[in-house]
Amino acid sequence: DFTFEYPDPQLEEIITSCAVEVSTSGSISIKVAKGGTTPVPLSAPELIELTAYLDARLPAGQIPYIISTSADTLQIGSVANPTIVYYNGQYNSVIQANVIAALESFMTLLPFNGLIKISSIEDVILAVPGVVDVELSAVIATPSGGSPVVLISDAADPIFYARSYQTYAGYVENAGSPDDFASTITFVVAQQ
Repeated sequence: DFTFEYPDPQLEEIITSCAVEVSTSGSISIKVAKGGTTPVPLSAPELIELTAYLDARLPAGQIPYIISTSADTLQIGSVANPTIVYYNGQYNSVIQANVIAALESFMTLLPFNGLIKISSIEDVILAVPGVVDVELSAVIATPSGGSPVVLISDAADPIFYARSYQTYAGYVENAGSPDDFASTITFVVAQQ
């Protein structure tokens, strides 16, 4: 009946996230990950098992391109040219923690194979109580082992290169030190 399911109910069901994309030429790419709120790639033996399963289920001659890799990373701002968040001074003691928590939540809640949009990042920051405005200085997404994709350049006068980024791994995490949000976002009390 062409239903995709585990052939033996005794086998452990490990794939928790999956996205299938078919190109206009008919090639198929399948992104998969395992784990709960923090996805991780499948191991080499698990990829072999998935490939064998797909070979048995897909039409003859259809060769899937399977993607199961570490998370893409997202950098917002940079140490040299930080993003600036303007806020109401009444929120001074909590603003940094709340903005960082909102960005971490955004990455965690992004649907598998989600699209990262500049406007979504701005919306997330602006939705934090006390935030008055935001000035993004750099937004860079990097697939695991790949070249960075610059959405907004890390320059004195930011240049917008793309308005969105399609996740390669299907999920994303903070770029980390030294590009973690605490060191790449500056908080300034709004004067207006």
